[in-house]
Amino acid sequence: MTAVSKVMHVLVTGGNGYVGKYVLAELVRRRIQVTTLAHEDRPVPGEIKHAGRVVVGDILQKESIRFALDGVDAVIHLAAAVRISDAKRNFDVNLQGTRNLIDVCQEARVGRVIFTSSVSVLKRKRGPYGESKLQAEKLFEQSSLDYTIFRPEMIYGLEGKGINNVIRYTLGFPFVIPLIGNGRWIRQPVSVNDVARVLVESIENRRTFRKIYPLAGGDKVQFRELVDMIALAAGVRKVKICLPVWLCYWSAVVMERLLRNPPFTSENVRSLSQNTEMDISEMVQDTGFQPTSLSAGINRLVGEMKENGLI
Repeated sequence: MTAVSKVMHVLVTGGNGYVGKYVLAELVRRRIQVTTLAHEDRPVPGEIKHAGRVVVGDILQKESIRFALDGVDAVIHLAAAVRISDAKRNFDVNLQGTRNLIDVCQEARVGRVIFTSSVSVLKRKRGPYGESKLQAEKLFEQSSLDYTIFRPEMIYGLEGKGINNVIRYTLGFPFVIPLIGNGRWIRQPVSVNDVARVLVESIENRRTFRKIYPLAGGDKVQFRELVDMIALAAGVRKVKICLPVWLCYWSAVVMERLLRNPPFTSENVRSLSQNTEMDISEMVQDTGFQPTSLSAGINRLVGEMKENGLI
């Protein structure tokens, strides 16, 4: 299936989510018409309502998708069950929801889809989130769509749950900074602004068709180095202490059972206790991607969090 030569109208699923708001802003900045498929259980902020057409619905209902696809040339598929420990919910949203989208896109002859998967699919130990995303990738590979799949690493930005939890943990404990294991696991965080930009710029880039890319920053750091970077940006000095991975994992399991929104999940522990080294050279070659320096990005983020009273 061949995508249209000029994309004028893009559907963003999950547009009222964290990354979605940045993607919508980037599309609007480029004067591309936008439709947002927003989940009925989540509020739709005013800035999203003003960004274009909003369809309140559910990715699990094909009629919602059909209605949202009216007049659309391409799709950026962001909708996902994130930070949810329930296995069924992960597979319902991340896998069945993606299957529904693919089916309806093929029916409607909307051939171009950008899909945000996850670095979790690369992990040796995958939880429901990582496994459901991996199976969703395979659905695209088996389809006739001109897809591009991105596997984002830890995405940092003002509303980012993962990195902001790391910042709060770094600053929240008196005198010490707890680490999962020895803290020497490699990470490659990427700015949410960089993510939004490369997703949008790839829509009409035929070099990216039917390819899968790791989406990460250019700086590879150990987790303990990332913590040091945050502490330096915040102007604090603390001692790092290492906690056993098993203790962190079972603590997360208990919190998942007791709390509706646990501060960290077993999936987070799995992710933070395994290396994440990604080769972004092909993506750079195909898209011209220029990642923000991690130290500059973290300094900016810590400053923004202070200004907004988040830390």
